[in-house]
Amino acid sequence: MYILFLPGIILPVQLALVPLCRMVKDAAPLGSYTSMILFYTGLQAAFTIFVNTGFLRALPREYGEAALVDGATDWQSGSPNETVPFVVYHFASGLNG
Repeated sequence: MYILFLPGIILPVQLALVPLCRMVKDAAPLGSYTSMILFYTGLQAAFTIFVNTGFLRALPREYGEAALVDGATDWQSGSPNETVPFVVYHFASGLNG
C-alpha cells in the first residue's frame, strides 16, 4: 500500500487535479459538501498515508510486550486495539490542515 501511494508524493499535485475533478464530478454534484470532502480527501491521501506509515513504524515494540505482560494473548498484543488510541489522535491532528 505504501509503494502504491508513493508516486502521489513524488509527482506534482497539478497532475492529479483534472482526473480528480472528473472523478468527483461523476460521484457528487460540484459545489456540494460531499464533492469538497471527496476532492480534498483524494488530494491529500498520498501524503497522509506517507506520514501515518512513518508514525506507525516508529511506535515502539515495547507496547506489544507490555500488553503480553498485562495478560493479552499474542493475537491481542498485535491487534488494532493496541495502536488505535495512538492512530486516532494522529489522524485527528492531520485533519486540521
